[in-house]
Amino acid sequence: MGAALSVLELQARCAPCATVCALRDLLGTYCRRAERAVAQLPAHGQAEGTLQQMAGDLGYALALLDKVNDGERDDEVLYAVGYLLKAARRLVAAVAPPAPASPP
Repeated sequence: MGAALSVLELQARCAPCATVCALRDLLGTYCRRAERAVAQLPAHGQAEGTLQQMAGDLGYALALLDKVNDGERDDEVLYAVGYLLKAARRLVAAVAPPAPASPP
């Protein structure tokens, strides 16, 4: 997630656009939240809730990125950010337990 944020920060400086800046700010918020949550975990503590929150945040960021980068924009740098976020989501999913099923 941090690598994607770094790329977005560079993109926002080199080719400023309100939607890219907003996406950068959102991803920055998600990164800080994840860092705080991980820092508060006790040694060998359960990270289930933290990982599920990260997975959700990554999903939201990817959905927004897809909306920002469709149609006219079609920015290769934003595609790269998407690949980094998808890789982060796969890593989180590999270690996170599945979310509990919602009651019917």
